[in-house]
Amino acid sequence: MPELVDSASRRQGHLLATRHVVAPPPLRPRQLARRLRALERDFETLFRRLPEGDEEPARERLPAGGLEWLQDNDFVLGEALEALEGALPPSFLSRLPGLREPVSQAGLARVEALARELVEREEGQVELDGVMSFLEGYQEVRPLRLAELWALPSFLRIALLEELLATLTGEGRIAEVAPFILSLRTLAGEDWREVVESLSRVEATLSKDPAGVHAAMDFRTRDRYRREVEEIGHRIKLEEDIVARRALELARSR
Repeated sequence: MPELVDSASRRQGHLLATRHVVAPPPLRPRQLARRLRALERDFETLFRRLPEGDEEPARERLPAGGLEWLQDNDFVLGEALEALEGALPPSFLSRLPGLREPVSQAGLARVEALARELVEREEGQVELDGVMSFLEGYQEVRPLRLAELWALPSFLRIALLEELLATLTGEGRIAEVAPFILSLRTLAGEDWREVVESLSRVEATLSKDPAGVHAAMDFRTRDRYRREVEEIGHRIKLEEDIVARRALELARSR
C-alpha cells in the first residue's frame, strides 16, 4: 500500500508541474509579515475564548475530539509559529519564483502553491514520504530551486496553520484537527538538510563529478558549493540545475 500511495503522489506532482507557468517572485515581505502576525493573533484569540469548564459550546463548533487535541497540543502550534519567526527574510523571498498559471494559483509563490496542494490534498496529514514522492514527480518536469526546497517547511507550516484556523473558526470545511497537529510535529522533528540534499537537482548533478570529491565532502562543504551554484544562477539569471550541469561538463572536459 505505501508504494501505491507514493506512486500516486509522484504522478500527481508530475501532473501539477505540467500545468505550472512560472512568473517573477510575487511575495512582498511586509505582506507576509502581516499574514504571520494575523495568524499568531487569531490563534491567541481563539485559545483565549475557548470555554473553561463548560466545553459543550466549543464541542459544537469543532470536529469530534478537536477541542481535546487543541488543549493538549497548544504548545505544538506555539512552536510552529515560533519556527516561522525570521525564517523567511526579504532576501530569501526574492529568490522564490511565482506562478502565472493555473489561474487558481496565479500570484502565489510556487513553493507556497505546492505546500497548499500537499496540505489540501491530504486533508492536513502531511507525511515526509508522500511529500518527497510528490516533489520528485514535480521535478521530473520542473526542477525546484534550492531556496524553494529550504522554504518548503515554512510554507507547509503556514498552510497547515491557516487551514486549521479556517476549520476552527468555521470559515473552511469541517476537518479533523489531529492530522494538522501531527503534521506540525512531523515538521518539527525532521532534519530538513537531508530532505534538501535528497531532492536537490543541483546536488544530484554535483555528486557526479568525475573525481568523486563532492560526494565525499561533509554537509557544510557540499552546501557551500550548492550555494555558489545558486548565487551564479541568480546573478546571470540562469536556472541552477543548468549551472550545475555546465560545471559538471567543464569538470569532465579536463
